[in-house]
Amino acid sequence: MRTLRKIFGWLFAILAIFCLLGWASQLRFAFTQSHAHSIARSIFGEFVASVLMLATMLVFGMAWWTTWKDRPKARAWGLTASVLWLSAPLVNSYLLHHPMTDGKWKLVAVGAVALISYAWPGPEPGPLGATLQNEADVEVDHNI
Repeated sequence: MRTLRKIFGWLFAILAIFCLLGWASQLRFAFTQSHAHSIARSIFGEFVASVLMLATMLVFGMAWWTTWKDRPKARAWGLTASVLWLSAPLVNSYLLHHPMTDGKWKLVAVGAVALISYAWPGPEPGPLGATLQNEADVEVDHNI
């Protein structure tokens, strides 16, 4: 599962970059378009969308970084990113009433595999980053 987590970690890195590019594009659009019809509603909507895009970028970026560096919180960030990945096509289908196409089902399948790979318990970390498969691998000095 560790290899699968690393692969999904890099997928989350790519998604974080896409979120950053989308956020930059959204800001460019916000500053170049005129908002004569409803300035307050438009600014509030752009602010909310911007904050959501930044939060999504943060979650995907942290999932990549903690997975890549083998940090203790990598599973938590990976689970959060996987749930976020799963929620996108499901929310799009349920709230916006768009049909579930083959592409959306593939996204759900990839998200489910990512969720399983991060939820699957791995071996316990041992001394100096080594992984221990069972307690018999640990040498105990009884002369202490």
